[in-house]
Amino acid sequence: RPMIAAFDPAACASTAWQVAPDLPLRLVVICGLMGLAGWSDAQRYFPGKRAFFWLNMVLGLWLAGTTTEHAAVDAGCKVTVALLSWPIALLQTPLWALFLVQYANGETRPLPILLSLSQRLRELGSVPPRRLALFLLGLLGIGAALWIILAELWH
Repeated sequence: RPMIAAFDPAACASTAWQVAPDLPLRLVVICGLMGLAGWSDAQRYFPGKRAFFWLNMVLGLWLAGTTTEHAAVDAGCKVTVALLSWPIALLQTPLWALFLVQYANGETRPLPILLSLSQRLRELGSVPPRRLALFLLGLLGIGAALWIILAELWH
């Protein structure tokens, strides 16, 4: 039976760290993503501005997590950092899709697809549209998590 490492933040406090040859490139890309997020936040409003800002922040945080995982020597620390990076990685696709939809359609409202869908479904019941939109977003997140878990099991 394979041994599965557990979440162990203490392992990161006691691990040795290594410098990989690609570390300078990773740091440049992280700084570039954070700079792009800051630049986009300083611009006047454009459709998808918030989604674009958060997309770049999430990409930078995810890359920082993979860089930390790559630099750690201890397997327990690597697993801990990887487990912390999973929720961040799951946010990338929905944020990218949200930005593209809002930017392409000139949408200024947040979550236009979920709100329009929730308005249609509201006709079937008396659920407030924002609560239904959050529920649908949660279902999308659960579906993405299950897809990733099942894909990992097949590898």
